[in-house]
Amino acid sequence: MIARLCIGLATAVLAACSSSPRPTLHTLAEEVRAAAPIKAGVSVAVMAASLPEAHDRPQMVVRGKDNRLLVIDQQRWSEPLRQEIARQVATDLGSRLGSGGIVALPEDVQSLDPGYRLLLDVQRLDASLTEGVGVDVAWRLVARDGKVYPGRSVQLEPLGVAGEAPYTALAAAYRRAFGRVSADVATLLGSLPSAAR
Repeated sequence: MIARLCIGLATAVLAACSSSPRPTLHTLAEEVRAAAPIKAGVSVAVMAASLPEAHDRPQMVVRGKDNRLLVIDQQRWSEPLRQEIARQVATDLGSRLGSGGIVALPEDVQSLDPGYRLLLDVQRLDASLTEGVGVDVAWRLVARDGKVYPGRSVQLEPLGVAGEAPYTALAAAYRRAFGRVSADVATLLGSLPSAAR
């Protein structure tokens, strides 16, 4: 009788542990819309971003009181943040430049020969549920001929619509902040001689 009771209690405890809520997944990608016709234009391979170690994880990381970083286990990125950032910058850059030749690639892909490779080194990420998202990104456009065009983007993006779920709003603020980074890159690309593009 006691053995059955112990087994029953153990089963109940294991069931309770396995029924923890599933994490919510977030992405920087916007919903798919009808695409404009692909045009020839500048070609850029956006490489996976480098991130501060504290943010290079599946969970969202936010700044709490006393500047402590909190890892929010139930709020996660749908894929590694370094790839989310590269994909969002590539999508936004292609839209801004009207070019179908801009793609996000993992670091080990060397088979493509784009006009430029864009390297994103995220120096600082600061996410707060009260203040929004701050990013500091040192970036480099490396031309096919080896010439390097450096840049830096420091952006602060407040949270958006009042009443939006806080972590959804935070993901949207990330999207807008990195959209501004891609705007800086697009400005530089637009200033380069057409022969170099």
